[in-house]
Amino acid sequence: MRPQTQELRSRIQQAADLQQQLDLLAGAYEGEAAYLLACGPSLNSAWSDRVEHFLRDKLVIAVKQAYNRVP
Repeated sequence: MRPQTQELRSRIQQAADLQQQLDLLAGAYEGEAAYLLACGPSLNSAWSDRVEHFLRDKLVIAVKQAYNRVP
């Protein structure tokens, strides 16, 4: 997990509304590539130790059950 993620998560949980949450996220990881993982059969079939190793130090956004694979 990125160092700033814990602090950002805490601030988002304390935000008054959705707009404040989005404002906190805007630019929070500027300049970094982000990898979006969504659930589905291709996630399991494409998953390997190589993929896990590659994503280890990357900014990953996991959607729904993909979070179980990459929390």
